[in-house]
This record gives sequence, structure tokens and C-alpha cells, in this order.
Amino acid sequence: MEQNMNKNQLPAGKPKSSKTLWFSMLGALLLIILVVAAPRLKRGSDIEAPALDDTELGAGAELSPAPESAAPKVLSRTEAAAKYAGQRMEFSLDCKAAPATVAVKQGATVMLDNQSNKPHTVALAGKLYAIGAYKYRTVTLATLGSFPVACDEAQNAGAFIVQE
Repeated sequence: MEQNMNKNQLPAGKPKSSKTLWFSMLGALLLIILVVAAPRLKRGSDIEAPALDDTELGAGAELSPAPESAAPKVLSRTEAAAKYAGQRMEFSLDCKAAPATVAVKQGATVMLDNQSNKPHTVALAGKLYAIGAYKYRTVTLATLGSFPVACDEAQNAGAFIVQE
């Protein structure tokens, strides 16, 4: 039987060449790395895109100013709602704004508060803000005037009036 074999063929049970053995070991090592790294790479893809407004964290909480020696305090939605009372607009599941009109002083920071279990995209003063379910965003309004607010497909859901 050995006489009919091609010289590149090896009979069963004989070791492969060292080159083939190295490639096999390298392939096994790469496979192990992929199996270990794949779940970690997938977790990294769940990171949300950065918020369009630099003043917002995008995670439903806001950093309030604190002394440089202390870590910044993160506000809960309840704390933020109290802080921005009178400067807050809430959005329902169907993007109805409450109150429909909010008047603030120039330079005021306002709260866009998503009260529903569905994420919304709110347009205000020429910018879009993605607001997750039960999350909020803050926006500083520096220009005088009336600014209509759109929520998802609902145009003119509300308005902010910025006064001196």
C-alpha cells in the first residue's frame, strides 16, 4: 500500500510536517482569541452615541457644578425636575408637550423630559436631541425669541419663549 501513495501524502498515524503543525497551532490560538474577545466586542457596541448637546450626559442625569475637590453630583430625574421647575417641558408617549409654552430668561437652562417608555427625538433651536425612555436632556437657550419644539413627527408640539 505504501508504494501507491503520492510522496506528499502521509499514512495515517504519522506526524505532519513542522510547518503544518505551526499553522494548526496558530489557527487554534486565533480561534481561542476570537471566542474570548467576541463577547467583549459585542458589549462595546452597546455604547450610545454622544449627545448633540455638550451640556448633557445623555444618560438621563445631569452633572451639577461642584467644588473641584469633590466629584460632581449626578441629579436623578426627580432632583432635576425640582431644579428646573418652571423651565421644564415634559413629553408624553404621543409627544404631547406639557406645558405647551414655557417662558424663560435669556441664558436659562431648560429641561426636556421624556415621560414615556418610548425614546423621542426632540428638535429645538435648530438642533436634534435624542432622549431615551424616562430620560431627560438639558439645553441652554442663549438667544432671545420664540423657539418651536418638535417631538418625533409632531411639529409644533410646544414652544420656548426666551425673554430678557
